Amino acid sequence: MVVKGKKSDLKRFMKAVEGKEKEMNDDGKKVAVVPLSFETIHPTPKVLTNTDSPSKDEKLNKANIEKYGYGDWYEFHIGEWGTKWDLGSDTRMTIQKDSILYSFASAWSPPISIVSKLAKRFPMLSFELTYCEPGMAFAGVFTAEGKEEEDACYNQSDAVAEYRKIAEPLGCWWEPEEEEEN
Repeated sequence: MVVKGKKSDLKRFMKAVEGKEKEMNDDGKKVAVVPLSFETIHPTPKVLTNTDSPSKDEKLNKANIEKYGYGDWYEFHIGEWGTKWDLGSDTRMTIQKDSILYSFASAWSPPISIVSKLAKRFPMLSFELTYCEPGMAFAGVFTAEGKEEEDACYNQSDAVAEYRKIAEPLGCWWEPEEEEEN
């Protein structure tokens, strides 16, 4: 994801989106603060954090939906972030003159919902999220600035050239297999 704008605005943005807690590695040792955290940007309500997905408690599920709009953490993450999990320690940030490049992997789908929220919260910045999901063979570019948004998403089987143009630089392109004749 590329975020563009004035240096002062980018500095404020970086502070506003970085993880608040140090992430632990597999050995239980603290590692660096994650430079971009969905949990920081749009926190999961504490009540939903430890819920089961799908919820086994219909009464609790109904109460959570009435109060938060979602019955459990998974529904909240998909609805509010656009993806299942928050980002982890493999997230990388590269600061350039008038932009910041964040490199990360999200679970199963691009975090379009969270980028949309960021564009509205920081209307002086522009956002470009380039994404690829090779398992489901789709790729695209989501751009947002203020309330203006555009998502150009392509499926490998329907738009091979467009898909390849996006997927190849991200390292998730492979030649489609030809179907065998019977």
